[in-house]
Amino acid sequence: MLTPTLTPTSIGLLNDFTKNPAKVFAVETTGDAQAFGITLEPAGGSATPTME
Repeated sequence: MLTPTLTPTSIGLLNDFTKNPAKVFAVETTGDAQAFGITLEPAGGSATPTME
């Protein structure tokens, strides 16, 4: 659990992950984010991040 509690906000999906050997992706909008996390989601994404 993150302390203090932070609210996850989607910044989108990583497209063409397998086609990018460097695994470096540009993120256009991060707002005033204080932390970042990556979740593995089903194909096409999900309504909210899978936090299991």
